[in-house]
Amino acid sequence: AHGPKNPKEDHILNPIRIPMGEGIVGSAALSGKVQRVNDVTTDPRYIVDDEARASELAVPMMHKGECLGVVDSEDNRKGSYTDEHQAALETVAALGAARIVHLRALVALQKSQSEYRKLIEDASDIVFTTDLAGRFTFMNPVAVRLTGYSEEELRSMRFTDLLASSFRSRVMAFY
Repeated sequence: AHGPKNPKEDHILNPIRIPMGEGIVGSAALSGKVQRVNDVTTDPRYIVDDEARASELAVPMMHKGECLGVVDSEDNRKGSYTDEHQAALETVAALGAARIVHLRALVALQKSQSEYRKLIEDASDIVFTTDLAGRFTFMNPVAVRLTGYSEEELRSMRFTDLLASSFRSRVMAFY
């Protein structure tokens, strides 16, 4: 929100939630099409928010056929929105939709990484990763415990160093 509905940063005064298909905004969301109303007094879908206005432009934020939100603008003048205004809000809506999709993917990736890390850390076997030079970049708690080296010591070693160490003779004793 911008204007009277947004008296201070990150705060919307008396926010309203408009269901899909209701009002001009809901119609944009349901249809996936821009709704440009030059005179809201002639449109029965118009919903008054903080104060009645004269014209409205509602642009859906679409991604793969799904409406993620609606960019909505209202003006006190009838017929105030032009093709240029619509094009600008369509750009804003497209950028907003792309950002929402990106953030959803980032959240899903972080969740997946967290679940993977827990799985690896809770494993009963030694799990580690190395870089191209063979230096340890990750090791689970079992790797630290069974090798007898601290995490810092392992990070300073290469895999071949570990195999050449006394660890190899301890591992062979298990078999």
